[in-house]
Amino acid sequence: DITGVVEDVTIRITRLRDMDGRLQIVRNGSPDVVANQTFEYANVNIDVSVAFDSDIDKIQRILNEVGTQLAQDDEWKSSIVDPIIFLRLDDFSGGVLRVKALGKVEPSMQWAVAGEFRRRLVKAFAKQHIVIM
Repeated sequence: DITGVVEDVTIRITRLRDMDGRLQIVRNGSPDVVANQTFEYANVNIDVSVAFDSDIDKIQRILNEVGTQLAQDDEWKSSIVDPIIFLRLDDFSGGVLRVKALGKVEPSMQWAVAGEFRRRLVKAFAKQHIVIM
């Protein structure tokens, strides 16, 4: 299954951009699909699960602060197009809150930026006594 925002439709192909920033290229009339993870930009698409009794407003604030600080860091700012920010509360089952954060980065930088964001987020949550599940 392919989902995403349609970026272009021609007689031969349809281009869709998924949540991870991959450009999905579908040949019209054919089941073949090509996914390009590094065309023009990529997304950092992160799911974070925290304890069910966590303050969701506090979670949102921390996610946004960490994303903004990372985007302003001299080492990382050239790789980040749009800071990673809280997107939504994705689920609240199984005793956890699962939130989604999303940001836009330069092609091929999604993995490095996501790793640094997670590293900083762990430290920020620990400082605020928020339990990651």
